[in-house]
Amino acid sequence: MNRNGWLIFWLILLFAAVCFFGILTINAIDRLNASVREWKAGAERAGAMPAAAAPAAVPVVAAGAEPVANRAYFDPAAVDGGRLVAAIQADPQNLNYLINNDAATAEFHALVNASLAATDYANPDIWRPMMAESWEISEDRLSYHIRLRRGILWQDFTDPVTGRRWENREVTAHDFKFFIDVIRNPQVNCEPLRVYYQDLDGIEILNDYEFVVRWKRKFYGSLRCTLGMSPLARHLYADYPEPFDGARFNEDNARNRMIVGCGPYRFDRWEKDVRVVFVRNEQYFGKQLGIAPALKYRVFEMIKLPNTRFQALLAGRLDLLGLTPEQWERRTDIPEFADGKLKKFQYPGHVYTYIGYNLKLPLFQDCRVRQALTMLVDREKILRDIYCGLGLVATGPFFPGSPYADPAIKPWPFDVAAARKLLAEAGWRDTDQDGILDRNGEKFSFTIMQVASHPL
Repeated sequence: MNRNGWLIFWLILLFAAVCFFGILTINAIDRLNASVREWKAGAERAGAMPAAAAPAAVPVVAAGAEPVANRAYFDPAAVDGGRLVAAIQADPQNLNYLINNDAATAEFHALVNASLAATDYANPDIWRPMMAESWEISEDRLSYHIRLRRGILWQDFTDPVTGRRWENREVTAHDFKFFIDVIRNPQVNCEPLRVYYQDLDGIEILNDYEFVVRWKRKFYGSLRCTLGMSPLARHLYADYPEPFDGARFNEDNARNRMIVGCGPYRFDRWEKDVRVVFVRNEQYFGKQLGIAPALKYRVFEMIKLPNTRFQALLAGRLDLLGLTPEQWERRTDIPEFADGKLKKFQYPGHVYTYIGYNLKLPLFQDCRVRQALTMLVDREKILRDIYCGLGLVATGPFFPGSPYADPAIKPWPFDVAAARKLLAEAGWRDTDQDGILDRNGEKFSFTIMQVASHPL
């Protein structure tokens, strides 16, 4: 295969894989950036005292602090009601965010559920209370003593399997322990989330409204993983007398088609291949604290193709849309944007795309193979021609230019000759001259996955 042939092949390969993983909500970079800053912020909140003078526990929420996260950003004069319609590009496999690691399901979970605390919009180094009214962190940062607000209610629902009606059930410390027990259960298909809690020692329940989260060793993400924790509704997922069954949790199709939370919105309905609808939760604890949403409905229309989504925006079927680079650069010079009917906003996104290799396959276990595949992708050309220059070539999950990204690490270059050499060193050569590399009679071949609706 000639040089141009290799280039075209690997460009197609890259985008096929990238489409599968999508633009990650990112989330991994946010966790890394914020968590490192939180270590520093914790020291500042403790008064930056010498170790010998440090107290046994560090109060993170000072007396007189804002009683709930980001209340200043909620307008009490906002018009009540209405709806916001956005789009998703594919129907979710299910709505259980623990076993379905896609961006849309994560967004749904954020609407329906709440967490112990949230970062301040203006200063993400600072955590503010949400479900927790206060907490204390031990000096060694291995122990978090959490105190819950009282009177937080789970959303009412009817169990789709038993028909049992659940109303006015209070959230307690046991619901947070259930969350941890589920994700640490090896039968549950939640490996991407479980890895963040591999250094967790456990949760000790003190009473219905107090519990202690203990870590076995220092971990950069322990603060975020603790204060960002959400409860899990045991009365939905394990309403049976037997011990929790992880395999049953994975395969519980009826219950995994709904979400039960305690956040600002509640799940209303999922019209397969059409839309997912959420309605404001009138029992939301944030209503009494001034952080309830004004919008009554959040609607997500399932529209597969980028051009169709853009046309839906122009036609008024959508209120909000993330534009593709091509749409941003070449398709917004039209009257709808010029006259202010539609407005576009640009801001840095802490997201990245990547190709994920299945390291259980022998083909990818040799790092020379993975490096060669990277060098067969002209990422600068992709950035220039496909992303219209709206981005950077990354060297890892750390945001370029941040204090956590090492500027000495440079991207692997686009170098077909060097890639071919690495593959040869790993034993892959075209011994039968058919244009495909082989080794010991095996062809250099693998299967890739992508979003089915993507034009590639």
